[in-house]
Amino acid sequence: MDFRLISSVEYIYFSMLTFSITANVAGFEVWINTNPSAVEFGDPLEVNCSTTCAHPSMTVEYKPGIHPNRTNGRDWITDRFPSVQKWDLVVPCSIICLSVNKLKEKKKVVTVYNRELKITSPPEALKVNKTYSLECIGPRVYPKNKLILTWLRGSEIVQRVSTGEKGSPDDDKRLWNVFNFTASASDDGQEYTCLAEVDLGSNTTKPITNSSVTLQTYSNVAGFEVWINIIPSAVEFGDPLEVNCSTTCAHPSMTVEYKPGIHPNRTNSRDWITDRFPSIQKWDLVVPCSIICLSDNNKLKEEKKVVTVYNRELKITSPPEVLKVNKTYSLECIGPRVYPKNKLILTWLRGSEIVQRVSTGEKGFPDEDKRLWNVFNLTASGSDDGQEYTCLAEVDLGSNTTKPITNSSVTLQTYYKPQNTSISVNNKTVSGSPIHVSKGDEVTITCNSNGNPPATFQWEAPSKGSNVETGPPGVLRISRATSEHHGIYKCRATNKYGTDEKEVDIRVKGETWTLYLVIAGIILTLIILTIAAFVWCSKSSAHKKGIYKLRNAKPNNNPQVPYAIENDEALPLSKLIP
Repeated sequence: MDFRLISSVEYIYFSMLTFSITANVAGFEVWINTNPSAVEFGDPLEVNCSTTCAHPSMTVEYKPGIHPNRTNGRDWITDRFPSVQKWDLVVPCSIICLSVNKLKEKKKVVTVYNRELKITSPPEALKVNKTYSLECIGPRVYPKNKLILTWLRGSEIVQRVSTGEKGSPDDDKRLWNVFNFTASASDDGQEYTCLAEVDLGSNTTKPITNSSVTLQTYSNVAGFEVWINIIPSAVEFGDPLEVNCSTTCAHPSMTVEYKPGIHPNRTNSRDWITDRFPSIQKWDLVVPCSIICLSDNNKLKEEKKVVTVYNRELKITSPPEVLKVNKTYSLECIGPRVYPKNKLILTWLRGSEIVQRVSTGEKGFPDEDKRLWNVFNLTASGSDDGQEYTCLAEVDLGSNTTKPITNSSVTLQTYYKPQNTSISVNNKTVSGSPIHVSKGDEVTITCNSNGNPPATFQWEAPSKGSNVETGPPGVLRISRATSEHHGIYKCRATNKYGTDEKEVDIRVKGETWTLYLVIAGIILTLIILTIAAFVWCSKSSAHKKGIYKLRNAKPNNNPQVPYAIENDEALPLSKLIP
């Protein structure tokens, strides 16, 4: 198709247009003009450098290896390239104006392109209300940010993309424009065009190439279905594969045609075709199943399935063998090659726990071996010592189902200060309460601590007397406990990264029991003395109140005094307490 956005006259005008860069420096101006304004790789190009300086000294020097045909005058230089063979063609124009004694330099990067535009269209016949994609891969252009890709429906712009990246002249990474649409009845016979243009600046573009596809649609194909089954659902490159296309149509005309060069072993029947591949040697294996149902008014139905192909070349780059606690490290995992690329999932696991999962939404190119990375940053801790980290590669089979294809693991070691220090006495772990031992007992106090490098141990004891000796690291022995062994024992675990401490209170029961008896005797004595004092105080109080004997007393005229016993002596009342 001849695609035109502009008239023939306008197109001739654009093809003759020259791009100029003008600079105003007091006294003179400099221009760089290129014809054409953007050049196809391999085509001729004319470059002109000119100035308004009355007496200029002019220089145009290219990179080594570039030798154009040159003509020049007093205030201009014209270079002609019979065939542009460089993507990064830079025109440097340097002028010393002798009449004003000033230097001025200008550079212009020439926009270079080719016309290798490619579109990937959906099946020939589309089902109404189903979503499809039109993919357009643009031509190579440098600088990359000069390319614009546009999808048009007829003459209507439906999607336009460009990039702000200049890119590298040696990097042939193409611009994509993927247009997703839902097929409708109005799409039947509709032409979609992908147009590639280069940006000339000043809101001006130059069309360089285009490609079109005309769609066909059908509505609700009733009466038959089409299936494509792949065994296995994802296949390793080089392994065998079986593909089956089948239908419920009573009288089908079936076709399964692959790209050139693909020749499976085929068996078929009235309503199915089975192809067997002894060894998959293609990354972009597409299964196209096309059926015309003769028993349903010759209706056409097509299905395509892209086979997921992978290898097992997974690579992990682990940090140093031994890690320092609280320092951050990276675990890097480079996934295997998979096509389509968006079918790959890379997961880092800490033991069996998922810590980071990545995937990509890009399908990529079948010929492009650009791997997916999963970089997990971790801050090392003591709990990472001996911990296994695994990178797992899976392919996405759809319907929330994945297939593991390969994995690789690394076991970490960490440097950390002593921690979780504990003390046991006679093989019983100390919980914080005092530990009672009997006089004369043999006592073994053991200190344990986690650390890397392993800790050294130092004891602080209440006494360094007899019967105390150190055994293996962290062990203190008392062959016969006495009073001098009573007190706090402190264990200090140390390595070059720090120290951790733990202590235990040892009490010797034979010694403390005597002390308890002495204290109890003193308390009992104090109680007896207190009772005696109380009794004495009570007697003294009674004497003062006049408590008297009635025995041997004779009655008197006081009616309140009782009669004495008959044979008692007639004595006066005497005090009970003299």
